[in-house]
Amino acid sequence: MKLAANGLRARQTYEQPWMLTYADRPLRVDTGYTCRKLEWSPRNEYGILNRLPVLMANFQNHRRDWLARNIRRNEGNYQFEP
Repeated sequence: MKLAANGLRARQTYEQPWMLTYADRPLRVDTGYTCRKLEWSPRNEYGILNRLPVLMANFQNHRRDWLARNIRRNEGNYQFEP
């Protein structure tokens, strides 16, 4: 629906139909080679289980910023903080 609506308005949509195939499927990735090559390993405090409560709190406390960022992303206007 979103793709069709944006198509009528000549706007590009981030989500594409081919992405539906990958929705709710596990992504198994072995990062061992990359970690060894870079001599780097992620810190545990930045693991998804530790960061998810922080992300949800930020979403709830700064909802307007999150929604504005998603709109910019959908419009292809990517802005990253240094």
